[in-house]
Amino acid sequence: MNCIIINNYQINPEDKLNNYIKDAINPHKVIKTFNENISIIQEDNYKLTQIKLIRYRQQKRCLIEYHFQSKNNLILIGKIKAKKTDFHSFQLQEKLWQNGFDENSQDNISVPKAVGIIPKWQMWLQKKVSGQILSKYLTKNQPINIYQKVAHIADKLHQINIPTNRTHTIKDELNILHEKLPLLTKDYPHWQKRIENLLNQCDILASKVIEIELCGIHRDFYFDQIIIDNNRFYLLDLDLYCRGNPCLDIGNFIGHISEYSLRQLEDISALKHQELALKNEFINIHTKEKQDSLSLWELKDLKTMIENNIDIYTLLTLVRHIYLSTQFNERHTYTKTLFNFCEEKIKLALSY
Repeated sequence: MNCIIINNYQINPEDKLNNYIKDAINPHKVIKTFNENISIIQEDNYKLTQIKLIRYRQQKRCLIEYHFQSKNNLILIGKIKAKKTDFHSFQLQEKLWQNGFDENSQDNISVPKAVGIIPKWQMWLQKKVSGQILSKYLTKNQPINIYQKVAHIADKLHQINIPTNRTHTIKDELNILHEKLPLLTKDYPHWQKRIENLLNQCDILASKVIEIELCGIHRDFYFDQIIIDNNRFYLLDLDLYCRGNPCLDIGNFIGHISEYSLRQLEDISALKHQELALKNEFINIHTKEKQDSLSLWELKDLKTMIENNIDIYTLLTLVRHIYLSTQFNERHTYTKTLFNFCEEKIKLALSY
């Protein structure tokens, strides 16, 4: 065993997660526990070489990397949740792997392989995949085919539609905004009336969403949830997977691109062509699926409905980012710009 890397995280000794982390980074306990619970370690006689704590959110969750050597190198990522063992995400990832999301899928869309669960550490594990997160491709000169591929990733997840008891509707989306946005008054007390008006406009805008048939959605779909390895795309972090409107995933992704454009490129519309490529490809996928059963007028109405739904979910995502901008020191300078932008765009959307 070479080393343990904590990556400058300060682990609160009173945090419930600490009870699991201290064992999950203890080499002797890791070797013993993995040999008892993770079949791939037993079968190929892997030797543990390194442990890295790569992410830690107090009272929430953490990620730990485990490096192994044998005939081939292997890296596993262990996910620990403070509340309880996330059997839901593990089982979902297994089902996706078994239903067309494996590493040899012909469409080059996959999920990392889930390899096991260690309940006593409230941990489940998956193989780490190589490649770069999609945010590395968020540039003005990047070919739009990558963003078109994103539409197919979302659609594939929606079409497979793994059953789940969780549901997230437009009402749930609004509840988040009504819970979080009033917290802005702590730093911006003079915005109270503006916040109330904006929330009221969000309610009116959301009433225009047409809830098409619900299906399994990612619900946290944005660029950091996709890793690109040559031509293969890996979908990550399905912790919030639920039944919902498929347009939410696309709107959420586009909203994140716009917020990223503002923060990194100083222009909220800097990646508009990429956003349109994603939206139009998703619309084309859905209209193609229906073109044999609908008239031209019905197809046109379907296209308009999907586009409107995506645009509304995009705006609601950006409103949520107003609050999120106050949660990160490096984003505070964009709070006012985001607020002004959302006010203007929602007012314009409601004027049609």
